[in-house]
Amino acid sequence: MYPRSISLILVSATLSFIALSLDFMSYPVLADLVTSELAFTYTQSGLMMSIFAVFYALMQIPSGILSDKFGGGRVIVLSVILMGLSSVAFSLSSSFESALSSRLMMGAGAGFILPASVKLLSSCFSARHLDNAMGIFGTGWGTGFIVSFAAIPWIIRASGWRIGALFTGIFTLAVAILCWPALWRSRTENPVEKMKPAQTSFKKLFSRKLVYLISINFTGLAVVVGVTTWAPLYLMQTLNISLAEAGFMIVALGMMMVMSSFFGGVASHRLGGEMVVIASMIMCVVLPVVLMFVSSAWLGLLIMAGVGWGSGFYIAPVFARVPLSVSQEYSGTVFGVFNLVSFIGSSITPVFVGYVLDTFARYDIGFLAISAIAISGLVGSLFLRQRKPA
Repeated sequence: MYPRSISLILVSATLSFIALSLDFMSYPVLADLVTSELAFTYTQSGLMMSIFAVFYALMQIPSGILSDKFGGGRVIVLSVILMGLSSVAFSLSSSFESALSSRLMMGAGAGFILPASVKLLSSCFSARHLDNAMGIFGTGWGTGFIVSFAAIPWIIRASGWRIGALFTGIFTLAVAILCWPALWRSRTENPVEKMKPAQTSFKKLFSRKLVYLISINFTGLAVVVGVTTWAPLYLMQTLNISLAEAGFMIVALGMMMVMSSFFGGVASHRLGGEMVVIASMIMCVVLPVVLMFVSSAWLGLLIMAGVGWGSGFYIAPVFARVPLSVSQEYSGTVFGVFNLVSFIGSSITPVFVGYVLDTFARYDIGFLAISAIAISGLVGSLFLRQRKPA
C-alpha cells in the first residue's frame, strides 16, 4: 500500500507507541503488590500514575520544537531508550522516593514520543492518507494495554512484581533496538505533497478548532487512564476475582482500543471524522457511570470493552486534524501544545480517585467524577461538528 521505507517508519513509530503505553499502564498491574511491599497510601499509589503523566505533559512542547528542528526519528529512538532505562530503575526501587523518581524519568522520556511521531508521520503521508496512517499508529496505545494486562500478571505471579517491572524495561529497550534502523536516518522535509493547511501563521496556532480537539483528547485520556488505574482493584474487590481475571478484562479493553483506532480511520472517510468523534465521546461519558453498577464478571468485561472502544475511536480523526491545522513547519510544536494541555486529563484522574478512596472509601464517587470530566469532550465534539468548512 505504501512505499517500503514509509511503511517501516509507520511500523517503528507504532512500536514506540506500544512501548509508551506499556510503560505507562504497567503500574496499575503492579500497584497492589508495590503498594503492599513499599507501604504506599492510595494517594501515593495514584501519584505514581500522575507523576508520569505530569512529566509526560511537560515534555510535549520541547519535543515538538526539537522535532520541528531536527526531525522526529532520532527524538523517538533516544526517548524510548530513556524510558526503558527508567523502567529498569523502577524495578529496583526500595522506597516511595526512588519509585517516584523512576516514574518521573519514565514519563519525561515518554513525553518526547508522540509529537515526534506525529511530526514524522504527517511528513510522510499525504492529507488523504493521514487518517488511515494515524488509525494504524493509534493501535499502539491499545496494544500496550494488552501486553501490560495479559503478560505482566502471569510474570508477577511466578516471579514477583520486580521481574514484571523489569520485563517492561527489557521490552522497551528491545523496541528501541528494532526501531533504530528505520528511524535514526528518517527525514521530515515534506517528502509527500500535502493539502494546503488551514492555518499558516504560528500566531494562529491557538484556534477554536484546536481548543475543541484538545477537549476531546483530554476526555479520552482522562477516561481510559482513570478507569484502568482503579478498575482492576475495584473489580477484584466487587466481584471477588483474581488479578489475572481483572487483567483479562483490561486486555479486552486494549483489544477494543486497537480495533477502534484502526476502524476510526476507516470510518472517518465514510461517516466523517466529526461523527466518529461524537460517538466516541458519548461512550466516554456514559460508561464510567455504568461501571458503578457492575454486578458480574461478564458485565465488567463488556463495560471494559466499551471503554476501550470509546477511548480509541476518536484517535485517528483527531490526531490527523491537529498537524493539518497549521503549516508543516510547526506541526510538531502544535501537536506538543495539543498533547500538553489535553494530557492534564490523565494526570488529574488517577490521583483524584486515589484521594476519593482515602477520604470516602467509595469508588462510585471517583467514577462519577471521571464521567463529569468527560462531558467537556462531548461538548467539544459537538462544537467541532458545527464548524463549517473554510
